[in-house]
Amino acid sequence: QQYERALADYDRAIALDPNDATAYSNRGNTHHALQQYAQALADFDRALVLDFNYATAYYNRGNTHHALQQYAQALANYDQAIALDPDDVKAYYNRGVTHKALQQYERALADFDLAVALAPNHVKAYYNRGITHAALQQYAQALADYDRAVALDPTLAQAYCNRGNTHAALHQYAQALSDY
Repeated sequence: QQYERALADYDRAIALDPNDATAYSNRGNTHHALQQYAQALADFDRALVLDFNYATAYYNRGNTHHALQQYAQALANYDQAIALDPDDVKAYYNRGVTHKALQQYERALADFDLAVALAPNHVKAYYNRGITHAALQQYAQALADYDRAVALDPTLAQAYCNRGNTHAALHQYAQALSDY
């Protein structure tokens, strides 16, 4: 997490090769980590000028738009990343998270389903799919997803809390207390 040093290294790499799309994309990720979103977007834009088919740069730019709550732009970038790399689990997952933020729950479920199909041990995909099922009052599916998330990561406190909330919604108070 030596971001300032990383920025200096990427600046030097870009000075040595101003056509290196990967260096711009990585510098953009570093700016993103520092919450310097305008600079991050500028770097991702430059990476995409240099390589229009750079799926990772679209994905990264989508993450920055999401952080800025520019959800339409985030979705467009995730869509492009997926079009270029249909096996990009992270793009499906983050597009699902964006759909969930927009309360587009059916679309979110579809993306989480794809993420889980590609990566059966993706803890956060199960966890977020559980939240989405719960929002749709599909409690049995929500519980199954929370169970899977907890089985994969027994330290994921949020999964226990949300599973407890789901048990409470079903008036299963003993199970809710156990989760809490």
